Amino acid sequence: MTKDYSKYTPMMQQYLSTKDQYPNCLLFFRLGDFYELFFEDAILASRELDITLTKRGKTKSQDIPMCGVPYHVADQYLAKLVAKGYHVAICDQVEDPKLAQGIVKRDVIRVVTPGTFTNEDYMEADENRYLACLNSYDQSFSLVFLDYSTGEFFALEKTSSNLEEVKQWILDQLGNRQVKEVLLLSSSLDFSFLNQEDLSIQKLRKKEPSKFLQDQLSPELALRLEEVQMIYPLVYETAYQVLNYVYQTQKASMGHILSLDLFDTKKGLVLEEGAKKNLEIFESLARSDKEGSLYQVLNRCQTAMGSRLLRQWLHKPLGSKEAIQGRLDFVEAFRDNLMVLDQVKEDLKGVYDLKRLSVKIATGSVSPHDLISLKNTLVQGENLRKTLEDTGLELFQTYGREIPNLLDLVGSIEATLKEDAPSIITESIFIKEGVHEDLDQLIQARDHGREWILRLEQEEKDRTGIKNLRIKFNKILGYFIEVRKSNLDLVPEDYVRKQTLVSSERFFTVKLKEMESKLLTAKEDSLSLQRQIFQTLKDQVKSHLTALQKTAEALSQVDVWASLASLAIEYHYVRPQLNTSGEVHIVQGRHPIVEARQKDHLFVANDTDLNLNDRMVALITGPNMAGKSTYMRQVALICILAHIGSFVPADQANIPILDRIFTRIGASDNLSGGESTFMVEMKEVAIITKYATPQSLIILDEVGRGTGTFDGLSIAWALIEYITDHIGAKTLFASHYLELVPLAQSLDKVFNLRVLTEETEDEILFLRKIEEGFSNQSFGIDVAKLAGIDDRLILRAREVFLDLKKKEGGKEPPEDFFAQENPTETKRPTGQEMKNLSQYKALLRDLEKLDILGQSPLESLQEVQNLQKKAGELLHDPSTD
Repeated sequence: MTKDYSKYTPMMQQYLSTKDQYPNCLLFFRLGDFYELFFEDAILASRELDITLTKRGKTKSQDIPMCGVPYHVADQYLAKLVAKGYHVAICDQVEDPKLAQGIVKRDVIRVVTPGTFTNEDYMEADENRYLACLNSYDQSFSLVFLDYSTGEFFALEKTSSNLEEVKQWILDQLGNRQVKEVLLLSSSLDFSFLNQEDLSIQKLRKKEPSKFLQDQLSPELALRLEEVQMIYPLVYETAYQVLNYVYQTQKASMGHILSLDLFDTKKGLVLEEGAKKNLEIFESLARSDKEGSLYQVLNRCQTAMGSRLLRQWLHKPLGSKEAIQGRLDFVEAFRDNLMVLDQVKEDLKGVYDLKRLSVKIATGSVSPHDLISLKNTLVQGENLRKTLEDTGLELFQTYGREIPNLLDLVGSIEATLKEDAPSIITESIFIKEGVHEDLDQLIQARDHGREWILRLEQEEKDRTGIKNLRIKFNKILGYFIEVRKSNLDLVPEDYVRKQTLVSSERFFTVKLKEMESKLLTAKEDSLSLQRQIFQTLKDQVKSHLTALQKTAEALSQVDVWASLASLAIEYHYVRPQLNTSGEVHIVQGRHPIVEARQKDHLFVANDTDLNLNDRMVALITGPNMAGKSTYMRQVALICILAHIGSFVPADQANIPILDRIFTRIGASDNLSGGESTFMVEMKEVAIITKYATPQSLIILDEVGRGTGTFDGLSIAWALIEYITDHIGAKTLFASHYLELVPLAQSLDKVFNLRVLTEETEDEILFLRKIEEGFSNQSFGIDVAKLAGIDDRLILRAREVFLDLKKKEGGKEPPEDFFAQENPTETKRPTGQEMKNLSQYKALLRDLEKLDILGQSPLESLQEVQNLQKKAGELLHDPSTD
């Protein structure tokens, strides 16, 4: 039903009728140099953007709320709104206000959404920006992802009758990527499990693709979609819904989207969201940002494209031994050829983001400055290609030959545009002189018109002999020749009278009129002709779009390989060997993040040996802060590095091809979701028991500590048995439950590891070294003392501990078991023995501090005698025997 807006002004009627077409969007309505918002939109936008709320006109005696933003900086406000999940319809003037009869025509030129925002000035350079679409039919589900800013387009499909399994699959896939917006085309699922706060979620009805859509697609994509339709009809339908949505909102060509890739989730190493968080793949636990993450340690890329590709590799590590070996070959080649590596890194410096430039090229919004940056990038790409081909190494030469040669495009841009071409087209001239003869003449007329007039004036003075002849201009007559009446007898016959004044006459000539025509239209005509020339150049660039994206992909991969090679050189990483037997064999492995963070400290390296037979489950005991979690995390990180094709921090490494890595490290209450620490912990364990396979790696830290002691111990005990009997996955299991230690005797696949510590009478030292065996106490009170808790509290805690141990009879394994299991471990020293040990160490410290060269001989002799006396007392004390 058409609404009656007759009581409003014509402009407001235009606004309201446009708003009716986009009820779920904020409407940016162009009025002069501003985008204005009215009514509820204005109230919301003023709050979200922190801008002034004003008014314009009235309705029913009430002010109409209004706010606005300058059109030339609108994108900075759009970035804020889409980051909050809003959709914004941009209604612009579609005709020249000077030529408008009545109200200026306006129309929505595009709708900006969280998944389609493309201004790179307000986007993270090293992150993708995905629009995802979920579709289903019967028991089949498809997920399609599109990064409209780069043209990356891929799909996944799953068939299952288990909705819980499907939900987990959806969460895994959405969590694996930087998704900004999700389109839901299926009603068979309850989507409440998706995080509505973090995602912009649109529930859409399936629409028939626009009849104009096909013309907006690249020929490569259209052909690819035909292939997909025959084999994966649900994926095809989902992909078309995504493209249709983008076309309806962006109203522009999608020629930069060249293909639709199909991903098989079974072929890669799956990292659960919890694993990415606990292992600090993309964000540190302490800072919740890139600083201190694995990504930050690895990222030595010279380009934004390379950084994004590295992120993608970390999000989805490979699962194919051959594919991993292929990446390792390039990393090794760069590591072994330092001069090539340095030159490649130099070639990559200053390379523009070709992938994000592709959307501008496809939609025709590319600026002159963009094309200068493109030219410089292609020059660097050609230098890189030559660098690789000149190495003499077949691996590099073969790859170099695959990088397109675009020197013809470089020549066209270089010949057409000035080097200082602007980012925003105004009235400046950015086309080089000599490109177009007519443009040169127009520019000459525009820039040198005054000189022409003065030169013509002098010529007429010389020809006529009229010394006071003047050429003047006004808006009514244009250019004219003015002659005083006293000189009228000197006026030649070709002068045509135009106006008579009291003291002078005004004339024109054919030559003057021709010059006037050029001068008055030179500015407008030069800008118009410049736009034509630039459009021709843009069309030429667009015709190379496929080759440009292939170049972008090649530069990105080289950038990541070079980055990983640089890392390997700096930290002495080694090439991992790969196996399918399930063995993890690491010699002197190190934690890549901790090692990089503590450059000034020697990292204590450790070995790891796991297999599917007698060393499947490693039960790790030792006090808190001793390094158990660091050790377990480093094993997982080394495996991940190997799967992305990177060298690893170790002296040797033989890594199995894994399907998943699960982690249960730490827990935090989900109070907003009504879940306790223990519930979160058990849900994570449930996922592990449901999806882990013999090809998985499981990291478990303190399972069961969120509930009562006996409950927690029982769950931990049963979980170890379940892993060995039913899952068969390699597992690192850290625990304070010393009652679990004897499982190494009763279960063939379980073995004990412990973290070495050194005790003195006053303190406990963490040696960070992992060895076979177990700890026979947790040192919890010692750790509390290290944390700085008051000595009185510590003393009381020791008293309570001893009292409880006496009452319960002790819950540790029997003493003879510890002696049998740890033949190399001596009995825990008595208090007197600890005191003696402390005295010996004190004597050695005094001896070490003795400054013989810095004092007189007499002073040195006196100190030596004092040390001898102390040593004699210790040797003759019966308690020190």
